[in-house]
Amino acid sequence: MKNAAIYMRVNRNLDIRNKELEDFQEACNKVISTHPEWCLKETYVDVGLGRKAKKCDEKLLEMLDAAYSGKIEVIIIPSILTFTRNSNDTLSIIRKLKEKGVDVCFVKERIDTALIATDLLIKVLSSFENTRRASVAEGTRKRIRENFEKGVVRWVHIYGYRPGWVIEENEARVVRFMFDAYADGVSTKEIAERLNEENVATPNGAIWNPEWISKMLQNERYVGDVALSKSRVEDYTSHKVVKNPNLVKYIKDNHEGIVDRETFDTVQEILAMRAATNGACMYPFYDFLKCPKCGMPMVKVNLKGARQECVWTCGGEGKKEMIGQRTRCETYLLPDRILKEAVVEAFKGKGIERFSYREMKRNVKKITLSDWDAIEVEWRDHSTTIHPLHFSQPRDALLPIVDCQII
Repeated sequence: MKNAAIYMRVNRNLDIRNKELEDFQEACNKVISTHPEWCLKETYVDVGLGRKAKKCDEKLLEMLDAAYSGKIEVIIIPSILTFTRNSNDTLSIIRKLKEKGVDVCFVKERIDTALIATDLLIKVLSSFENTRRASVAEGTRKRIRENFEKGVVRWVHIYGYRPGWVIEENEARVVRFMFDAYADGVSTKEIAERLNEENVATPNGAIWNPEWISKMLQNERYVGDVALSKSRVEDYTSHKVVKNPNLVKYIKDNHEGIVDRETFDTVQEILAMRAATNGACMYPFYDFLKCPKCGMPMVKVNLKGARQECVWTCGGEGKKEMIGQRTRCETYLLPDRILKEAVVEAFKGKGIERFSYREMKRNVKKITLSDWDAIEVEWRDHSTTIHPLHFSQPRDALLPIVDCQII
Protein backbone atom coordinates (compact mmCIF):
# COMPACT_ATOMS: atom_id res chain seq x y z
CA MET A 1 0.00 0.00 0.00
CA LYS A 2 1.14 3.53 -0.79
CA ASN A 3 0.34 6.40 1.51
CA ALA A 4 -1.48 9.06 -0.50
CA ALA A 5 -2.32 12.71 0.20
CA ILE A 6 -4.56 15.23 -1.50
CA TYR A 7 -3.48 18.85 -1.93
CA MET A 8 -6.00 21.56 -2.85
CA ARG A 9 -5.86 25.34 -3.07
CA VAL A 10 -9.26 27.03 -2.85
CA ASN A 11 -10.71 30.50 -3.12
CA ARG A 12 -10.92 32.85 -0.14
CA ASN A 13 -14.60 33.52 -0.76
CA LEU A 14 -16.51 31.17 1.56
CA ASP A 15 -19.30 30.28 -0.88
CA ILE A 16 -16.87 29.59 -3.74
CA ARG A 17 -14.54 27.76 -1.35
CA ASN A 18 -17.20 25.27 -0.22
CA LYS A 19 -18.18 24.49 -3.81
CA GLU A 20 -14.56 24.02 -4.88
CA LEU A 21 -13.84 21.75 -1.92
CA GLU A 22 -16.75 19.51 -2.87
CA ASP A 23 -15.78 19.38 -6.55
CA PHE A 24 -12.07 18.83 -5.89
CA GLN A 25 -12.70 16.17 -3.27
CA GLU A 26 -15.07 14.30 -5.53
CA ALA A 27 -12.60 14.36 -8.44
CA CYS A 28 -9.72 13.18 -6.25
CA ASN A 29 -11.81 10.40 -4.70
CA LYS A 30 -12.63 9.06 -8.15
CA VAL A 31 -8.92 8.80 -8.92
CA ILE A 32 -8.21 7.10 -5.59
CA SER A 33 -11.01 4.59 -6.21
CA THR A 34 -9.23 3.40 -9.38
CA HIS A 35 -6.03 2.74 -7.42
CA PRO A 36 -6.75 0.19 -4.66
CA GLU A 37 -3.06 0.21 -3.76
CA TRP A 38 -3.36 3.82 -2.56
CA CYS A 39 -4.36 4.61 1.03
CA LEU A 40 -5.47 8.19 1.69
CA LYS A 41 -3.71 9.51 4.79
CA GLU A 42 -4.18 13.27 4.72
CA THR A 43 -5.84 16.14 2.85
CA TYR A 44 -4.04 19.49 2.75
CA VAL A 45 -5.96 22.65 1.87
CA ASP A 46 -4.50 26.15 1.32
CA VAL A 47 -6.89 29.12 1.12
CA GLY A 48 -6.10 31.77 -1.46
CA LEU A 49 -6.04 31.34 -5.22
CA GLY A 50 -4.04 34.51 -5.78
CA ARG A 51 -0.85 33.01 -4.36
CA LYS A 52 0.30 36.56 -3.73
CA ALA A 53 1.64 35.90 -0.26
CA LYS A 54 3.76 33.03 0.97
CA LYS A 55 1.34 32.43 3.83
CA CYS A 56 -1.01 30.97 1.19
CA ASP A 57 1.44 28.05 0.89
CA GLU A 58 1.52 26.86 4.51
CA LYS A 59 -0.21 23.53 3.85
CA LEU A 60 1.78 22.99 0.66
CA LEU A 61 5.03 23.30 2.58
CA GLU A 62 3.69 21.04 5.32
CA MET A 63 2.75 18.40 2.75
CA LEU A 64 6.14 18.60 1.01
CA ASP A 65 7.94 18.14 4.33
CA ALA A 66 5.90 14.97 4.92
CA ALA A 67 6.66 13.74 1.39
CA TYR A 68 10.40 14.43 1.65
CA SER A 69 10.53 12.58 4.97
CA GLY A 70 8.89 9.46 3.45
CA LYS A 71 5.49 9.74 5.10
CA ILE A 72 3.71 10.30 1.75
CA GLU A 73 4.35 8.32 -1.45
CA VAL A 74 1.60 9.68 -3.72
CA ILE A 75 0.26 13.25 -4.01
CA ILE A 76 -3.07 13.89 -5.75
CA ILE A 77 -3.73 17.42 -7.02
CA PRO A 78 -6.93 18.60 -8.79
CA SER A 79 -5.06 20.75 -11.35
CA ILE A 80 -1.67 22.22 -12.16
CA LEU A 81 -3.34 25.64 -11.89
CA THR A 82 -3.99 25.13 -8.17
CA PHE A 83 -0.56 23.71 -7.34
CA THR A 84 2.15 26.39 -7.32
CA ARG A 85 2.74 29.99 -8.32
CA ASN A 86 4.33 29.27 -11.70
CA SER A 87 5.68 26.53 -13.99
CA ASN A 88 9.24 26.85 -12.67
CA ASP A 89 8.07 26.10 -9.13
CA THR A 90 5.98 23.18 -10.40
CA LEU A 91 8.89 21.56 -12.23
CA SER A 92 11.33 22.13 -9.38
CA ILE A 93 9.01 20.52 -6.82
CA ILE A 94 8.16 17.55 -9.06
CA ARG A 95 11.85 16.85 -9.70
CA LYS A 96 12.58 16.86 -5.97
CA LEU A 97 9.60 14.59 -5.29
CA LYS A 98 10.68 12.13 -7.99
CA GLU A 99 14.15 12.00 -6.44
CA LYS A 100 12.46 10.95 -3.19
CA GLY A 101 10.30 8.37 -5.00
CA VAL A 102 7.07 10.35 -4.58
CA ASP A 103 4.57 10.28 -7.47
CA VAL A 104 2.32 13.22 -8.35
CA CYS A 105 -1.07 12.82 -10.02
CA PHE A 106 -2.81 15.82 -11.62
CA VAL A 107 -6.49 14.94 -11.94
CA LYS A 108 -7.70 17.49 -14.49
CA GLU A 109 -4.74 17.04 -16.84
CA ARG A 110 -4.67 13.23 -16.30
CA ILE A 111 -0.94 13.23 -15.65
CA ASP A 112 0.75 10.68 -13.40
CA THR A 113 4.49 11.18 -13.01
CA ALA A 114 4.86 7.46 -12.17
CA LEU A 115 3.79 6.45 -15.68
CA ILE A 116 5.39 8.93 -18.09
CA ALA A 117 8.28 11.36 -18.35
CA THR A 118 6.39 14.55 -17.74
CA ASP A 119 8.91 17.40 -17.59
CA LEU A 120 8.21 18.65 -21.09
CA LEU A 121 4.47 18.03 -20.88
CA ILE A 122 4.18 19.80 -17.55
CA LYS A 123 6.17 22.74 -18.85
CA VAL A 124 3.85 23.04 -21.86
CA LEU A 125 0.75 22.75 -19.69
CA SER A 126 2.09 25.20 -17.14
CA SER A 127 2.90 27.67 -19.88
CA PHE A 128 -0.62 27.22 -21.21
CA GLU A 129 -2.05 27.87 -17.76
CA ASN A 130 0.16 30.93 -17.33
CA THR A 131 -1.13 32.23 -20.66
CA ARG A 132 -4.67 31.60 -19.50
CA ARG A 133 -3.97 33.42 -16.25
CA ALA A 134 -2.59 36.37 -18.23
CA SER A 135 -5.78 36.40 -20.29
CA VAL A 136 -7.92 36.26 -17.16
CA ALA A 137 -5.84 39.04 -15.58
CA GLU A 138 -6.25 41.23 -18.66
CA GLY A 139 -9.99 40.55 -18.66
CA THR A 140 -10.14 41.55 -15.02
CA ARG A 141 -8.20 44.77 -15.70
CA LYS A 142 -10.51 45.57 -18.60
CA ARG A 143 -13.59 45.03 -16.44
CA ILE A 144 -12.14 47.21 -13.68
CA ARG A 145 -11.32 49.98 -16.18
CA GLU A 146 -14.87 49.83 -17.57
CA ASN A 147 -16.28 50.10 -14.05
CA PHE A 148 -14.01 53.08 -13.39
CA GLU A 149 -15.21 54.78 -16.57
CA LYS A 150 -18.79 54.23 -15.43
CA GLY A 151 -17.92 55.68 -12.03
CA VAL A 152 -18.50 52.40 -10.16
CA VAL A 153 -16.69 52.65 -6.82
CA ARG A 154 -15.50 49.42 -5.26
CA TRP A 155 -15.56 49.38 -1.47
CA VAL A 156 -12.19 48.94 0.21
CA HIS A 157 -11.64 48.94 3.96
CA ILE A 158 -10.52 52.31 5.26
CA TYR A 159 -9.95 53.51 8.81
CA GLY A 160 -12.91 55.62 9.93
CA TYR A 161 -15.50 53.93 7.71
CA ARG A 162 -17.46 50.72 7.61
CA PRO A 163 -18.92 49.02 4.49
CA GLY A 164 -21.36 51.30 2.71
CA TRP A 165 -19.29 54.35 3.69
CA VAL A 166 -20.84 54.42 7.15
CA ILE A 167 -18.76 56.62 9.44
CA GLU A 168 -17.38 54.92 12.56
CA GLU A 169 -17.41 57.85 14.94
CA ASN A 170 -14.69 56.67 17.34
CA GLU A 171 -12.22 56.31 14.49
CA ALA A 172 -13.55 59.44 12.77
CA ARG A 173 -12.58 61.52 15.81
CA VAL A 174 -9.00 60.30 15.44
CA VAL A 175 -9.01 61.18 11.73
CA ARG A 176 -10.33 64.70 12.43
CA PHE A 177 -7.65 65.17 15.09
CA MET A 178 -4.96 64.26 12.56
CA PHE A 179 -6.20 66.74 9.97
CA ASP A 180 -6.85 69.57 12.44
CA ALA A 181 -3.47 69.13 14.14
CA TYR A 182 -1.59 69.06 10.85
CA ALA A 183 -3.48 72.10 9.55
CA ASP A 184 -2.38 73.92 12.73
CA GLY A 185 1.28 73.17 12.05
CA VAL A 186 1.82 69.96 14.04
CA SER A 187 4.14 67.49 12.25
CA THR A 188 3.18 63.91 11.42
CA LYS A 189 5.85 62.71 13.87
CA GLU A 190 4.30 64.71 16.70
CA ILE A 191 0.82 63.48 15.78
CA ALA A 192 2.01 59.86 15.87
CA GLU A 193 3.68 60.37 19.25
CA ARG A 194 0.51 61.93 20.67
CA LEU A 195 -1.68 59.04 19.47
CA ASN A 196 0.74 56.45 20.82
CA GLU A 197 0.97 58.23 24.20
CA GLU A 198 -2.82 58.14 24.48
CA ASN A 199 -2.88 54.45 23.45
CA VAL A 200 -5.17 55.05 20.48
CA ALA A 201 -5.68 51.70 18.75
CA THR A 202 -4.58 51.16 15.16
CA PRO A 203 -6.43 48.87 12.71
CA ASN A 204 -3.65 46.26 12.70
CA GLY A 205 -2.55 46.47 16.32
CA ALA A 206 0.76 48.19 15.50
CA ILE A 207 1.81 51.67 16.61
CA TRP A 208 1.12 54.88 14.74
CA ASN A 209 3.98 56.14 12.58
CA PRO A 210 4.53 59.33 10.52
CA GLU A 211 4.49 57.51 7.15
CA TRP A 212 1.10 55.98 7.83
CA ILE A 213 -0.35 59.28 9.00
CA SER A 214 1.06 61.08 5.95
CA LYS A 215 -0.74 58.60 3.65
CA MET A 216 -3.99 59.07 5.59
CA LEU A 217 -3.70 62.85 5.26
CA GLN A 218 -3.45 62.46 1.48
CA ASN A 219 -6.45 60.13 1.21
CA GLU A 220 -9.25 61.94 -0.63
CA ARG A 221 -11.85 59.50 0.76
CA TYR A 222 -11.79 61.40 4.06
CA VAL A 223 -13.33 64.44 2.36
CA GLY A 224 -15.94 62.33 0.58
CA ASP A 225 -14.21 62.00 -2.80
CA VAL A 226 -12.83 58.94 -4.56
CA ALA A 227 -9.93 58.81 -7.02
CA LEU A 228 -10.26 55.68 -9.13
CA SER A 229 -7.36 53.78 -10.72
CA LYS A 230 -4.63 55.45 -8.67
CA SER A 231 -2.56 52.28 -8.96
CA ARG A 232 -2.50 49.11 -11.01
CA VAL A 233 -1.00 45.64 -10.84
CA GLU A 234 1.96 45.75 -13.21
CA ASP A 235 2.36 41.99 -13.58
CA TYR A 236 -0.14 39.25 -12.72
CA THR A 237 2.59 36.85 -11.54
CA SER A 238 4.58 39.19 -9.28
CA HIS A 239 1.51 41.24 -8.25
CA LYS A 240 3.73 44.33 -8.20
CA VAL A 241 1.60 47.46 -7.73
CA VAL A 242 2.66 50.70 -9.44
CA LYS A 243 1.20 54.20 -9.57
CA ASN A 244 -1.19 54.89 -12.42
CA PRO A 245 -1.53 58.70 -12.69
CA ASN A 246 -2.69 58.81 -16.31
CA LEU A 247 -5.92 56.85 -15.82
CA VAL A 248 -7.23 58.42 -12.62
CA LYS A 249 -10.94 59.25 -12.58
CA TYR A 250 -11.94 61.59 -9.75
CA ILE A 251 -15.45 61.39 -8.28
CA LYS A 252 -16.36 64.29 -6.03
CA ASP A 253 -18.82 63.95 -3.12
CA ASN A 254 -19.16 60.19 -3.53
CA HIS A 255 -20.01 59.74 0.15
CA GLU A 256 -20.18 61.64 3.42
CA GLY A 257 -16.78 62.99 4.36
CA ILE A 258 -15.21 62.87 7.81
CA VAL A 259 -13.19 66.05 7.24
CA ASP A 260 -14.51 69.35 5.85
CA ARG A 261 -13.15 70.40 2.47
CA GLU A 262 -11.45 73.57 3.70
CA THR A 263 -9.36 71.62 6.21
CA PHE A 264 -8.58 68.89 3.67
CA ASP A 265 -7.42 71.39 1.03
CA THR A 266 -5.31 73.21 3.61
CA VAL A 267 -3.62 69.96 4.60
CA GLN A 268 -2.83 69.15 0.95
CA GLU A 269 -1.24 72.55 0.50
CA ILE A 270 0.89 72.09 3.62
CA LEU A 271 1.97 68.63 2.48
CA ALA A 272 3.03 70.07 -0.87
CA MET A 273 4.94 72.93 0.74
CA ARG A 274 6.68 70.64 3.21
CA ALA A 275 7.93 68.39 0.42
CA ALA A 276 11.65 69.20 0.31
CA THR A 277 12.58 71.40 -2.64
CA ASN A 278 16.20 72.40 -3.07
CA GLY A 279 16.88 71.22 0.44
CA ALA A 280 14.14 73.20 2.18
CA CYS A 281 10.36 73.14 2.31
CA MET A 282 8.23 76.13 1.35
CA TYR A 283 6.08 75.96 4.49
CA PRO A 284 4.41 78.18 5.63
CA PHE A 285 4.93 81.43 3.69
CA TYR A 286 5.07 80.35 0.06
CA ASP A 287 2.62 82.24 -2.17
CA PHE A 288 2.04 84.76 0.63
CA LEU A 289 5.55 86.24 0.72
CA LYS A 290 6.20 88.36 -2.40
CA CYS A 291 9.47 89.72 -3.71
CA PRO A 292 9.62 93.49 -3.08
CA LYS A 293 11.41 94.01 -6.42
CA CYS A 294 9.45 91.95 -8.98
CA GLY A 295 6.37 90.80 -7.02
CA MET A 296 6.96 87.09 -7.66
CA PRO A 297 6.62 84.55 -4.77
CA MET A 298 9.73 84.21 -2.66
CA VAL A 299 11.17 80.73 -2.03
CA LYS A 300 12.94 79.18 0.94
CA VAL A 301 16.36 77.61 0.41
CA ASN A 302 19.26 76.30 2.47
CA LEU A 303 22.57 78.10 2.55
CA LYS A 304 25.78 76.20 2.09
CA GLY A 305 28.87 76.80 4.15
CA ALA A 306 29.13 78.13 7.69
CA ARG A 307 25.69 79.78 7.83
CA GLN A 308 23.71 76.62 7.03
CA GLU A 309 20.29 78.11 7.67
CA CYS A 310 17.00 78.51 5.87
CA VAL A 311 16.50 81.82 4.11
CA TRP A 312 13.94 83.33 1.75
CA THR A 313 14.87 84.93 -1.57
CA CYS A 314 13.26 85.81 -4.89
CA GLY A 315 11.90 82.74 -6.68
CA GLY A 316 11.76 84.28 -10.14
CA GLU A 317 9.33 83.31 -12.87
CA GLY A 318 9.47 79.52 -12.71
CA LYS A 319 11.42 76.32 -12.22
CA LYS A 320 12.76 75.98 -15.76
CA GLU A 321 15.72 78.25 -15.20
CA MET A 322 18.69 77.27 -13.07
CA ILE A 323 19.01 78.69 -9.58
CA GLY A 324 21.03 81.88 -9.88
CA GLN A 325 19.59 82.50 -13.34
CA ARG A 326 15.87 82.19 -12.63
CA THR A 327 15.43 85.81 -11.54
CA ARG A 328 16.76 89.18 -12.65
CA CYS A 329 16.50 90.50 -9.08
CA GLU A 330 19.73 91.18 -7.20
CA THR A 331 20.39 88.37 -4.69
CA TYR A 332 19.11 89.03 -1.17
CA LEU A 333 18.47 86.71 1.77
CA LEU A 334 15.89 86.90 4.55
CA PRO A 335 16.44 84.41 7.43
CA ASP A 336 13.35 82.29 8.03
CA ARG A 337 13.53 82.58 11.83
CA ILE A 338 13.52 86.40 11.66
CA LEU A 339 10.61 86.44 9.21
CA LYS A 340 8.55 84.09 11.38
CA GLU A 341 9.13 86.19 14.51
CA ALA A 342 7.82 89.27 12.71
CA VAL A 343 4.76 87.45 11.30
CA VAL A 344 3.86 86.04 14.73
CA GLU A 345 4.06 89.58 16.14
CA ALA A 346 1.79 90.78 13.35
CA PHE A 347 -0.74 88.06 14.18
CA LYS A 348 -0.76 88.99 17.86
CA GLY A 349 -1.15 92.65 16.98
CA LYS A 350 -4.20 91.69 14.92
CA GLY A 351 -5.65 89.78 17.89
CA ILE A 352 -4.93 86.32 16.42
CA GLU A 353 -3.18 84.39 19.19
CA ARG A 354 -2.42 81.19 17.28
CA PHE A 355 -0.13 81.40 14.26
CA SER A 356 -0.68 78.67 11.67
CA TYR A 357 -0.91 78.25 7.92
CA ARG A 358 -4.67 77.75 8.24
CA GLU A 359 -5.02 81.12 9.99
CA MET A 360 -2.81 82.70 7.33
CA LYS A 361 -5.14 81.44 4.61
CA ARG A 362 -8.13 82.86 6.44
CA ASN A 363 -6.65 86.26 7.31
CA VAL A 364 -3.60 87.17 5.18
CA LYS A 365 -3.64 88.29 1.57
CA LYS A 366 0.02 89.14 1.01
CA ILE A 367 3.30 89.76 2.87
CA THR A 368 6.01 91.99 1.40
CA LEU A 369 9.25 93.52 2.61
CA SER A 370 9.12 97.19 3.52
CA ASP A 371 12.33 99.25 3.23
CA TRP A 372 14.35 96.05 3.89
CA ASP A 373 13.90 96.32 7.65
CA ALA A 374 10.20 95.43 8.15
CA ILE A 375 7.37 93.36 6.73
CA GLU A 376 4.13 94.76 5.42
CA VAL A 377 1.13 92.46 5.96
CA GLU A 378 -1.92 93.00 3.76
CA TRP A 379 -4.94 91.46 5.51
CA ARG A 380 -8.09 90.11 3.88
CA ASP A 381 -10.15 92.80 5.65
CA HIS A 382 -8.25 95.30 3.43
CA SER A 383 -6.18 96.68 6.33
CA THR A 384 -2.37 96.82 6.33
CA THR A 385 0.12 96.58 9.20
CA ILE A 386 3.90 96.94 9.33
CA HIS A 387 6.13 95.06 11.76
CA PRO A 388 9.92 95.42 12.06
CA LEU A 389 12.41 92.64 11.39
CA HIS A 390 14.62 92.09 14.43
CA PHE A 391 18.19 91.39 13.32
CA SER A 392 20.28 90.07 16.20
CA GLN A 393 23.62 90.46 14.40
CA PRO A 394 24.86 92.69 11.57
CA ARG A 395 25.37 89.62 9.36
CA ASP A 396 21.63 88.95 9.59
CA ALA A 397 20.83 92.24 7.93
CA LEU A 398 18.73 91.93 4.79
CA LEU A 399 21.32 93.22 2.31
CA PRO A 400 22.15 91.99 -1.17
CA ILE A 401 24.60 89.06 -0.90
CA VAL A 402 26.31 87.83 -4.03
CA ASP A 403 29.02 85.54 -2.67
CA CYS A 404 26.75 82.88 -1.09
CA GLN A 405 25.91 79.61 -2.80
CA ILE A 406 22.35 78.39 -2.61
CA ILE A 407 21.31 74.74 -2.95
